[in-house]
Amino acid sequence: MQIAHIYMRKLKVLPLVFLFLGVFIPSCSQEETEFNYDNLSGEWVMSAVELDEEFYKPSTGIFEFAKDSLYIKDFQDKVLSSSVLKFKDDSLQVGDQVIAKDQFSITDGVLYFNRLLGVRIKETSALLSKKELESRLYTSDWEHSKGLYRFKENKDLLFKKTEDSLYNKYCYDLKNYKNQWFLFKKGNQLDCNRDTQFVEQLFQWTDSSFVTYGLRDGAFQNIYYSSVEKEEQSFTKPNAFQLCNMYINKNNPLDRYYYKGTAYNGGLYAIRKIIAEKYIVPVDNTESGIFQVRFVVNCEGRAGLFESQSFDFDYKLKDFSAAIYDQLLSISKTLQDWIPGRNQAGEAIDTYKYLNYRIEDGKITRIYP
Repeated sequence: MQIAHIYMRKLKVLPLVFLFLGVFIPSCSQEETEFNYDNLSGEWVMSAVELDEEFYKPSTGIFEFAKDSLYIKDFQDKVLSSSVLKFKDDSLQVGDQVIAKDQFSITDGVLYFNRLLGVRIKETSALLSKKELESRLYTSDWEHSKGLYRFKENKDLLFKKTEDSLYNKYCYDLKNYKNQWFLFKKGNQLDCNRDTQFVEQLFQWTDSSFVTYGLRDGAFQNIYYSSVEKEEQSFTKPNAFQLCNMYINKNNPLDRYYYKGTAYNGGLYAIRKIIAEKYIVPVDNTESGIFQVRFVVNCEGRAGLFESQSFDFDYKLKDFSAAIYDQLLSISKTLQDWIPGRNQAGEAIDTYKYLNYRIEDGKITRIYP
């Protein structure tokens, strides 16, 4: 359940966001709490938004429901926007927008609000100071179910998956909101101030572990970190291809190349020239059809996460022989001189890209996006 950085900066933006995000109807097998002011009032950490079934992106904001108002705030307790709030029998009015009752609920302690998901802030006591927290983070590496983290004093955050020897580089920050600590993992190999991950509230510490609460694998849950001794060889090999946005999704139209301007240096002419120089037509080959390669061009202009599928000319799935399949996939992976796409803010971003090869009797007769 997930969009990155949902902030409603102005009151008039709120209805448009809700209209865009659509409707979420929770499973009837879950325990649902009556949706009324008494159960809704107070503050919720809105941690995620659901863009597709079982596909979530982070959101980083605080919703405060007062008797007749909704306040949207950041983690400095600054009000970003406010709306008049009115409860009705079959709907909830937020500003000028009337939201039907089936578009919001409180289920298993989670607030579902037009695909936005939020939870209450856990009340903790005897918290450490920021200096103490950071000091503990620096002294060890931290292992959890997904892999190993290293928090560095310059705010870099290194992470490698359990089964991998390569690490990715992010950043981190600790923010205190009303005497509660929140861990923000964010950024990428180019910029620390973007692409926030799911926020986690720190609520338990020992000398050898700490526990946070946040969204993981589609559910809000405790996340356990265990201290392990630092070993220099643990983080020596950076990942040559790192996603700048780990939440890119091939089913999300906003992540596709034709919205973002992703292109190859020299255009299709350069691609065709490289393919013509490297592709060897298999001897006596009579295979025909379309070989399609899908991949991601990251914010550095590097290509990775290659996938392929093949069709006949009626667009029915088919298989090519290894003489064609292996060649085209291997050659496609050598195309590494991409111009990354950019978002409306002008930032370089990850985008999906496609290349289609039309094959006739083993020969490439056309290459197109």
